[in-house]
Amino acid sequence: MQQNQYTHNQQHCPVLDDGAYIRGWEKEIENRNVNKRSKPSIKISEVRSQMCRIVKIVEELKEAELYLSQNIDILSEEEWNKKMQDVHRNRSLVDGAMVGISDNFLEKFKGILAKRATKRIRLKRLRLERKKEKSERLQQREELSRKIDENLQKMKDDIEKAKQEEEDKIQTDIILREVHHKKADAKKCIMKLEGLMKLRKARQNTAKGRGQTVNEVEAAKFNESIEQLKMLWMKKLALYEQEENEMRQKLRDDSKNQHDADKKTPKQDIVQNLEKWKKHLFGDFKILPQADFRGDLTKFVAIRAQWDQYISKEGTPLPVGWVIPLNPKS
Repeated sequence: MQQNQYTHNQQHCPVLDDGAYIRGWEKEIENRNVNKRSKPSIKISEVRSQMCRIVKIVEELKEAELYLSQNIDILSEEEWNKKMQDVHRNRSLVDGAMVGISDNFLEKFKGILAKRATKRIRLKRLRLERKKEKSERLQQREELSRKIDENLQKMKDDIEKAKQEEEDKIQTDIILREVHHKKADAKKCIMKLEGLMKLRKARQNTAKGRGQTVNEVEAAKFNESIEQLKMLWMKKLALYEQEENEMRQKLRDDSKNQHDADKKTPKQDIVQNLEKWKKHLFGDFKILPQADFRGDLTKFVAIRAQWDQYISKEGTPLPVGWVIPLNPKS
């Protein structure tokens, strides 16, 4: 009896093979994905739009309420009914819009707003970090460019300095050629005098060795004369060396002044030249001379009249950069 029952159950329960089982499982997974995709999502833009519509309708209801309360005795029954229909229609719209707004919906919406706020904060932080990184890169690039410019300028200055030193050396040698020639002549004379003294002494020793008589008085006078000439040439050599040092110092000062002048801008040169002109022409006055007559108007007019006699219509103004002549030393 039990065997027959088992056979009957086998006949009513179909046996699934592996392929059918896998196909069924795939279909079930697909249905789950479809259900998952079809799950409605809450969009902030749609909720915002819906809330705006609700607020607008509520404002219209408040206006309608105020209008009806103020005109309750004026409106006809037809106008009253028409206004009430509008009110009921707006209330229906509000009720319909509020159907989907439940506590669960509000909780979900709060979660969505919190996620969006978190996302915005994160994106803002990322933007600030990227902006900071960009600013740091720009600063590093500017610093690198500044260092490169400084190194290039230093190399240029070193090259210019070396060239200037070489030119100064050549110019110094040209200017000091005469002094060097004088020094060389003085040294040659000193060496010749020393050679004469040595030669005289050697001849005296040779004569003494031969038994000849040597006049010591003449030898002493000769040595004294040679020493006097030697001292004279040594003094001249010292003067030549002093002259060389002074000329070298003057050349160094001139080169330094020229180098400093080359660094000045044309505007600074013009301002300095104008100050020099004013100082040489009018003295060291803080107040402009054309406005300061020191209380003596007659003298001021007389001086200006003397200036005016040198004015020429065909004349030209002083050139910019005019060099003021040096004061005479004597």
